[in-house]
Amino acid sequence: MNSYYNIIENKRKSYERIFYLINLLQNSFEKRAGAHFNTSKISLQKYKVLAELAYTNDGQGLNQIELGKRLLTTPANVTKIIDSLYADKFITRVQNKDNRRENIIRITHLGFDLLEELHPEYDRISEEFTDLLPEPKRKLLIETLRAWVTALEKLPKS
Repeated sequence: MNSYYNIIENKRKSYERIFYLINLLQNSFEKRAGAHFNTSKISLQKYKVLAELAYTNDGQGLNQIELGKRLLTTPANVTKIIDSLYADKFITRVQNKDNRRENIIRITHLGFDLLEELHPEYDRISEEFTDLLPEPKRKLLIETLRAWVTALEKLPKS
């Protein structure tokens, strides 16, 4: 682990260490996966949008607000990514018949084909990354994170 973490480990409160480590893992993974996507047809962020559209809601699409929430990004970033994917014909925008102010974003066949082309390498990187943690600890981590998510879902919506 990097020396910065070692220096401040004992000075941090447990919740600070938890979020610091989560961010450290996320940044490390995105750097590794991002390096692969820098040489591909789309960025890692665009890949994540295509994956979210393909594998959420039975591929029926999402509105931009929901997509942004799921990807934990700003509305401006979602708009920029969607505009680019739309220009490349990887997604469509269809006006919601129940709410004319809302567009439903759907992945196209071309977008799905690209996702399928890029997924094996993303999957390999993900497996390589998680294989660094022994299997019993992975199972424990999954159980712990599930319990945390379940508890969070019970909190009042803000």
